[in-house]
Amino acid sequence: MLNANPKDISIWMADLAVRVSPTMTSEQVEVLSRDFATGLSDLPADVFCGSAREAAARTFDRFPTYKRLRKFLEDWWSEQKPATALPALPGPEDPSLDHRDRVMVGIILRDKAKAHSLDQLTKSLSIIRNTHTRAFQYLCLTDAGIRDFASRHGWWMDPEDRADPDEVSKLTTEVTRHFRSQPPDDLPHRPDAVLTPEQLRATRAAAGINLPDPERPKPKLVEPEDEPVPEPWVPPWEREAV
Repeated sequence: MLNANPKDISIWMADLAVRVSPTMTSEQVEVLSRDFATGLSDLPADVFCGSAREAAARTFDRFPTYKRLRKFLEDWWSEQKPATALPALPGPEDPSLDHRDRVMVGIILRDKAKAHSLDQLTKSLSIIRNTHTRAFQYLCLTDAGIRDFASRHGWWMDPEDRADPDEVSKLTTEVTRHFRSQPPDDLPHRPDAVLTPEQLRATRAAAGINLPDPERPKPKLVEPEDEPVPEPWVPPWEREAV
């Protein structure tokens, strides 16, 4: 069940102020509504309805304090809230689910009844999808909310939207046979193929393209610098002799 929106709470409290304290200024009502709405936003959205407002107007002679208003709303909701009816669980006679699958289905449905949104069940549904496939399929087939949630996450596809495995296999076989029956010259050109210079010239000639071969830059010869040739090494004793 979704929590109340602070903006909706402020509107509800402004309507209550008109009934119980008509002398309050709009500034006072705005300040109280904004302050109270922050603390009351954890209550269910269905609490702030016309019936609760009329019941509060008959109970209070003036605008109540936060503590008194919260207690009133909690007591009113405990008496007026509808009973939560859980969907029927699969029976033991269902051959597609074993005992552990039925337990997992019960846990998910119980948590869903308590959660404010299905986003809080993302982790649980992801786990059951991988560990209890039959229970997850049962939930998607029997619960529209879980089915839509799983479809948005790419976890579920309706059976009527799924491709027939036999049709997919047949189509794959036909495509493979078609390409294998083509001669090599008719096969699609591979962009990553590397042509030799001879193949490149033959391809250009067949297409009527007459282009000169690209000129390759000639390597530059590095001339040695004009440096004096060092004299041969002479041992010291021979130098003295000389």
